[in-house]
Amino acid sequence: MKIYVTGRSCRLPGAPDTAGLENVLFGKRDTVTSVPQDRWLHAYFLHPVPGTKGKTYTFAAGIVPSLWAFDAAVFGISPREAGQMDPQQRMLLHVVWEALEDWPASRWVSLSGARRWGMPRDWHRMRR
Repeated sequence: MKIYVTGRSCRLPGAPDTAGLENVLFGKRDTVTSVPQDRWLHAYFLHPVPGTKGKTYTFAAGIVPSLWAFDAAVFGISPREAGQMDPQQRMLLHVVWEALEDWPASRWVSLSGARRWGMPRDWHRMRR
């Protein structure tokens, strides 16, 4: 079996790029932090009893930085359409773009596709 490494990019908690991922892994860093107030209103969701429906007793999480940073014009997407997109889709566009930029120019002829793993469909359920 052959494995081809073509281009690399990532957005992970504590690692905004592949160099950051290497620093996290080799530095054995814990990237769990607290959910910022601009993502959730802590006072609304906090409840001291675990298991309370619709509430949480902790705000510990692996937070991806710059979740809302997205240049829609680069991808030919209108601001209105970008506002309706799942944030994971916007991030995926950026990550694929960076992976393609990381790809050696001599390999462009054999470009056959981009792969991604996992994307929950929760965003559209939450918006209803």
